[in-house]
Amino acid sequence: NDATCVPLTHRCDLKYDCRDNSDELDCQLVSFPDGYQKHLPPRNPVNPQAGLDITFSLSVESLEVTTLAMTMEVSYKLQLIWVDSRLHYQNLKMNDALNILDKTTMNNLWIPQVSFINTVDNKHTIIDDDTVILVNRLGEAVEETRRPMLKVGTLHLEKGQGDDDGFSDLKVMVPLTRRYGYAILNIYLPTLVLLIVNYVTLYFRPAIFDTRMMAALTVQLVIATLFSQVSASLPKTSYFKMVDLWFIFCIGITFLTIVLHVVVDAAINNNNNTKHHNNKPFRIIKVVPSDPQKPKYDPVLCGKGSSSSNNSSSGGVGGGGVGGGEGKASVSQGVVKGGGRRAVVVTRLMVLVVFAVFNVCYWSYILMS
Repeated sequence: NDATCVPLTHRCDLKYDCRDNSDELDCQLVSFPDGYQKHLPPRNPVNPQAGLDITFSLSVESLEVTTLAMTMEVSYKLQLIWVDSRLHYQNLKMNDALNILDKTTMNNLWIPQVSFINTVDNKHTIIDDDTVILVNRLGEAVEETRRPMLKVGTLHLEKGQGDDDGFSDLKVMVPLTRRYGYAILNIYLPTLVLLIVNYVTLYFRPAIFDTRMMAALTVQLVIATLFSQVSASLPKTSYFKMVDLWFIFCIGITFLTIVLHVVVDAAINNNNNTKHHNNKPFRIIKVVPSDPQKPKYDPVLCGKGSSSSNNSSSGGVGGGGVGGGEGKASVSQGVVKGGGRRAVVVTRLMVLVVFAVFNVCYWSYILMS
């Protein structure tokens, strides 16, 4: 104001160059025409009948995924560029950082609004302290917004999805890859070891039926416990996950092993009962008082294959009464001969075939998908 001349580039450059600081006065960047209404969008300057072109740019700076809740928290930077042909611009600098609008001017501008329809609280862009609007020398308004955190719910239904509301849609795809090493070490490897233990029970002696059953039942109980723990750490879905199918198979094959143990035991007992009924002679032992001059026992043998020899009467009372030692011999033979032996071999092959067929189908589907 004292007639001192300064370069025009020093006018409104956010620093004082005149002694009376008059070079930083009246530095409004935007002049609003009469009748300007902020709730009405501007028209396309090239084709007034078409919609307004808005350049959208979204940069994801960081994200945190919560698998159990199936949510994702995103820190992002949003940039919108548009042209409002109704406005008049002045005092614009080559450096866009000097063309930042103040809060009063921003509140009087028409600003496009972006809604995030799949967020937890249905967030949308607002003008606050994190929003910066600047104008370049091309007459383009540039809005930049930084949000430290935006919670996205991946299972929330998108409102109005598939409807043409006259709004443009933009999708931001965030590809996620699960690390398979964790699943192998904590799910598949332990269950595979348990399945091996379950299969080994088929090689236990059939005579120890209680031990075979207890081992198989223990394996099934451990697998069921592991299944519940893994399911609690995974998100709830309305469909079967591949890990669910794996655990269901493990529980099913252990149940099949338990059933096969019962079948083998029934086959062996049936075979032994048949032999005992058809071939075993019965003996009647007559006990007489002890006399030094006479034999201690006077066996009377009846039935098939009877004999009066002393060897035939060696069972006596000490042999367990009727049919003492001979009955035990026939049970031992029934374990390894006849239908019982065939049942043991068939059960071993059946479990192997079921395991092989399922794994071929299971892992083939995983690799192809």
